[in-house]
Amino acid sequence: MAKAGATHVVVMGRAHRATIKQVVKAGRDYGVAVMGDNLGADDKPACSRMMQDLGVAYIVHHTGYDERRDPTKSLAMRPRDATVLRRSMIGKRWSKP
Repeated sequence: MAKAGATHVVVMGRAHRATIKQVVKAGRDYGVAVMGDNLGADDKPACSRMMQDLGVAYIVHHTGYDERRDPTKSLAMRPRDATVLRRSMIGKRWSKP
């Protein structure tokens, strides 16, 4: 994808940790930013922290349609949990490692 002009790639937080690590490594090797998507994670803050610890540059806080429709599921992370997203601030430019 990077050779075709991609600047960012996405990895799902529910992927195996080894997969996330390899995507981060490939992102560094090819000069593309890695975004981690927490869609479907049982604990979105923990999933976000884990991806951040593995080197993901951006966290995509993704709430699916079914999650929004189910009153038993959390609609959003609590404000104190948003601090884990320190590298995914909207408008912040990514610089190559």
